Parts: sequence; structure tokens; C-alpha cells
Amino acid sequence: MNNFAPFQRPEGSRPLIYGHRGARRAAPENTIEAFELAMDLGAEGVELDVRVTSDRALVIHHDAAFRKDDGSLLELRATPLAQLRHVSESEGRRIPTLDEVLAFSERRNALLNVELKPSGSLSGWLAQAAAEALRGRERILVSSFHVGILQKFWRLRPEIPTAYLYERRLRFPLRWVQRFTGAGGLHPMQTLLDAPTVQRLRGQGALVLNVWTVNDAARARELAALGVDGVITDVPGEILRALESTTPP
Repeated sequence: MNNFAPFQRPEGSRPLIYGHRGARRAAPENTIEAFELAMDLGAEGVELDVRVTSDRALVIHHDAAFRKDDGSLLELRATPLAQLRHVSESEGRRIPTLDEVLAFSERRNALLNVELKPSGSLSGWLAQAAAEALRGRERILVSSFHVGILQKFWRLRPEIPTAYLYERRLRFPLRWVQRFTGAGGLHPMQTLLDAPTVQRLRGQGALVLNVWTVNDAARARELAALGVDGVITDVPGEILRALESTTPP
């Protein structure tokens, strides 16, 4: 069984579109509102970030701290969920839990690209907790910049596809990443890709190539022509229109 199949580009079609932290140009990022809007705009799925609170809740937030409107910070690892929820709700940027996003994905039949953020001494616990939370789930791909997190997650949930995130050229062979993390997917920063690079990565066994963060229509078309599977974007509606205008009927 190919667990990567839902994330692979359909033959003869455009790349799949993922709202980067949802439709973050039009709604508060990493909120249910932003995820819902991305789907309303035509995205197939969303990309989101998972972190840990002081009472070991899995929450959706990109940065290690929540920045309040007055500029002060709440470090997530030092703040319990109830306090974080109260503060974020009062500022109109309600931080959801992973369970709430899973409920959203089932309701909207959304693909989820779940990025597990490095969390210091809690990184291993995060991988384990995510593996438990995602047990039995489908249409989910787990990604991380952190090889150790991917490795632990994959050992616990080998049936869930994983992808390695990177923003610089790979310093080690892809086969090494795959051997230790099971990552059949690669998520490079979009500036790293050209035709020879895509050909090489495919030849080395990359089952899924998703690129981030693509907000320029012309670049999205270039990447589509290179054969990437997915485009992660802050503006899913705009990129969808750009790609559909160049996709043969």
C-alpha cells in the first residue's frame, strides 16, 4: 500500500495546493478560521505547526511564544493551555489544539501537512504524543526540520507518511535521511529547486515533493512545470487560479 498516494500529484493535473498556516494573508495564521478559508478558496489541504504547552497539550502555533498585541510574549512551553486559550481568544487569534484541527480535517476532507516543531528537551515527547494523537488517521503527512523528531515518529507510526523539511541544500545523501526517518517525502524551500535538482531527487526515491512558500504566480507555474506534487502558499486562491489557467483540460 502506498501511504503517500493522497499527497502525490494526480497524473496530468496541477500540483496540490496547501494553505500555509491556512490562508494566512486573509485570516489569523494557524487558526481554524484560516484553515476553513483555505479550503473555501479551493486548497486541497493545509500546512500547520504543532508545539507543546506547559501542561503537555498539543497546540497549533508557529513560534515558540505567543506575541500579544501589546508586544509581550507568552512562551508556550511555560504556559498552560487554559491560559493560552484565554489570552489568544481575547486577542481574536484563538490557538486551536491538534484534536480540533483533526476534527476540522475530517469535516472538510482536508489533507493535513503536520509540521512538528523542535521543542528542546520535549522534542522526543512531542513526537511520541503526536504519534498517539494521529493513530489511525488518514490523509495526514508529518514533516519536520528535526531529523530526531521524524525518526522517533516514524518508528512509532511507520504507516503515516513523513517528509523532511529543509531550507538549504542537503548536506547528506537522501538515502541517509530515508534510512533513519522513513521520509519518502521532501519539503524544500522553493528557491532550491530547478529541473536537474528535481530529476536527481526523484531518482533518489523522493515519492512526494512539496515546496514552500510560494506566493508568486509565475514561480508557481515554473514549479508546476518541474513536476512538484504540492505547493504550500499563503495565498491559496491566487495560486490556484494561476495553476488552473495553465493546466490542460
